[in-house]
Amino acid sequence: AVEGGFVVSGPAVLAEQLPDSHPSKAEAIKFVQQYEKAYGPGSRNQFAGHAYDSIIVMEKAVPIALKKAKPGTPEFRAARRDALEQIKEVPGAHGIFTMSPDDHLGLDNRARVMVKIENGTCTMEVDIESGRANPIPLDPYRFSLAIKDAEGKQVYFSGNNGGVKITDAENS
Repeated sequence: AVEGGFVVSGPAVLAEQLPDSHPSKAEAIKFVQQYEKAYGPGSRNQFAGHAYDSIIVMEKAVPIALKKAKPGTPEFRAARRDALEQIKEVPGAHGIFTMSPDDHLGLDNRARVMVKIENGTCTMEVDIESGRANPIPLDPYRFSLAIKDAEGKQVYFSGNNGGVKITDAENS
């Protein structure tokens, strides 16, 4: 039912297929090796990668917060939030984290790859950050991607906050 389908995923799912220049490749490979050693080959998944990344981010923020307050206090929670909001260019398995008071997700274009389902396996179809298929800048809540379908016709994927719309060039 999904054969030939496309999905946007985090880089960790296809760690080995990332170009060597991808800024998350090293951390994604590390995640896959550790996770599959613990849970078996082929067990990696996007959600485990996000959990892995949360540890990386907290390892950066908590030591800073500990210098300002005691764990379990409102002051510590505020100090941890402030520390998280100062994170800049921290590599994770799913992307590079740069947070701010207005952006607690912290991921940009480097956190997405276009995956195609072929013969029951996932292959990286498009490295979104590279611009090979998409010159349109993305943000954490909206994206737009132009690719060619099997017949060579331009197809546009766009989405925001969980909804995805697919249109062709004539109906965009």
